[in-house]
Amino acid sequence: MNSVAAGQSPEQSETSLFSIVESIFRHIKLLVVVGILTLLAGLAIAFLPSKKYESEMELLVQNGRANETISAGTVAAPPPTEVTDAQVNSEVDVLNSNDVLDEVVDPGWTAIPANQHSNDAVLEHQAKVGSLRSRLTVAPGRKSHSLRVEYRASNPQDAYTAMTRLLTAFLNKQKDLGEPSQAPKFFTDEAARYKKAWQDAQAELVNYQVEHQIVSVVDKESLSEKQLFELDSELRTADVMIQQTKGKIRSEEAEIQAQPRRVNTAELSTQLAGTMDNLNTQLVTLTLKRTELLTKYLPNDRLVQEVDKELDQVNAAIKDTKNTRTSSITTNVNPTWLAADEELSASRSLLKATVAQRDQLAAEVADLKKQIDAVAKDSAEYNLLDNKVTELQNNYILYAKKRDEAIANSGMDQVRLLNVAVLENPSYSPQPVRPRPLLDTLLALFTAVFVAGFAVFVAEVTRSTFTSARDLDSLKTREVLATIPWEPRT
Repeated sequence: MNSVAAGQSPEQSETSLFSIVESIFRHIKLLVVVGILTLLAGLAIAFLPSKKYESEMELLVQNGRANETISAGTVAAPPPTEVTDAQVNSEVDVLNSNDVLDEVVDPGWTAIPANQHSNDAVLEHQAKVGSLRSRLTVAPGRKSHSLRVEYRASNPQDAYTAMTRLLTAFLNKQKDLGEPSQAPKFFTDEAARYKKAWQDAQAELVNYQVEHQIVSVVDKESLSEKQLFELDSELRTADVMIQQTKGKIRSEEAEIQAQPRRVNTAELSTQLAGTMDNLNTQLVTLTLKRTELLTKYLPNDRLVQEVDKELDQVNAAIKDTKNTRTSSITTNVNPTWLAADEELSASRSLLKATVAQRDQLAAEVADLKKQIDAVAKDSAEYNLLDNKVTELQNNYILYAKKRDEAIANSGMDQVRLLNVAVLENPSYSPQPVRPRPLLDTLLALFTAVFVAGFAVFVAEVTRSTFTSARDLDSLKTREVLATIPWEPRT
């Protein structure tokens, strides 16, 4: 590979290299002096201060547990999202905040009110915080959500102790930021207060129900309206039945008037059996008597003729009796009239019962309407008490839920279920990070060479003398024919 720069001839490249070497030798004293002084300064900076020990830890920023909004309403936790650079930088600010560093340099400092610290104590504390901040390094990881935290101290134990305190203070601050420490107590007190108010409102509502004999205004109104509808239907039915019964009674009365009360049920026609028997007996007796008289007397005898006359009379009476008949007629209540009379009686009884029932229904309807009016008047106060009970119950349920969530969050805080996870706990290393002999010597040497070379470059650039014919040629004002070296007078 050709080492000559593009656009330069070999003669020009050799001339440039020669010029550089010439400039170095021209300012060799400056180069040596500046290089030695820079090297000594670098070695002094590296080795003269006391040894430094470092403690490290690494944190991971995550969204595994979203911060819940503290409010009186039900707020659903947002779903986990990707960690942003702003969140990582926010955690860096939290690590460097005074609230965290105060607890590292002076544990319990923030628990004492600020006005109770003396001026000297405040100045001393601020000096400690400044010293801690100057030795603390917090760097976000590249293309990651991690934080690299480093702290240097004069001995490894101090570095480890400070880093441990820093981690504890940072996690406590995370707990306060994620869920205020007073949240469980606040929600517990509020839940207890609303529970007592709810119970008192329930007792007031029960007393009102007992006093007014109301289980539920809505139920009672619905039941009363249902009963009113049923009674009103029965009342209209009773009115219709009364009208029907009255019409039936009128028709039954007309039917009774058209029917006779009694009718013939049997008619018997017979001869006078007893009279015929007597007449026949008399006829036989007179016949026997006439026969007996004829044995004694002549037919024209007076006794015989008297008997004949009697026989004629008996025969005439028998003849008359045979032509004479006796008849008997049996009557009974007309069944049609009787049935109609019974139906009429039943209809009149039904009419009386229906009228009585209708009057009773009318009275019940009137009473029920009065009850509905009374319930309507009581409904305003009842609804007010019932709404109060419902509102207090909802508030109690809400704050009880918030209380449980706050207790759960506090429990998660105790086991470090935070949005920041500890990837690497504070390290303890007895190996100092400063000085590092080999690396520091190389860095000091490299710095000395760089500074000495830069000093030579500055001296060469600011030089106002001519040291060779090339310097004169660079002016291009006149052609150089010869040069005379300058030698200082002795």
